Amino acid sequence: MEIEASYIKEVSKVSKANIVSGYSQIEEKIIVDYSDYNSSEIRDIPYDEAKENYDQIKEQIKLLREGDLTRDERTDLMVTDMQLARLDLSNNDNFNKATYETMRNMDNPINSLWFLSELGTNLQDYYYGKDITASFQSTDAYTSNHTDKELNEVQLSNINVNDFIDKMLATFTEDYNSAKSGTIKEQYKGIVDGYSSFKENYDKAVTEPYYA
Repeated sequence: MEIEASYIKEVSKVSKANIVSGYSQIEEKIIVDYSDYNSSEIRDIPYDEAKENYDQIKEQIKLLREGDLTRDERTDLMVTDMQLARLDLSNNDNFNKATYETMRNMDNPINSLWFLSELGTNLQDYYYGKDITASFQSTDAYTSNHTDKELNEVQLSNINVNDFIDKMLATFTEDYNSAKSGTIKEQYKGIVDGYSSFKENYDKAVTEPYYA
């Protein structure tokens, strides 16, 4: 596994012997020292690195929260916690990685939270066969178009991700093109941009070599 050099401040290597087919194989596990990472650097840790160093990252988040943080720094840490929860969102590692990386790559952490909320609503509606509408759309002031049934790990794992992404992009691109100028059109643009990034990250995850 490659870890982006820009994020590594101090590295120690731990060798672990595994027996594979009767032969001794030495694995090198790279442990990153996050003790001087600030809130934005923690949020910007790539998916594969986060999986490898989950405990160390959570420890640094805990230490940072004990300090005197700004509102933006606290938001960064909140989003990081939500990103880390995507590491084992489903049994589909490519889906998990695409979700995490889409959140990580958004410049504004608030947009990351918004995308995660939209994605969750759309996944539920898609799974239960409801019409796909934006999370802010409702039938009237009191009745929602959306299901409130949350999906578990098994249900998420059974979703055809390519079909889901294609349907989201087609639906929300049409909504964007049909919307009048103003706030609503900008909201649809944000959804389309989010799913375009999600598709790019998912396709990349699928085609990248996997290193156990």
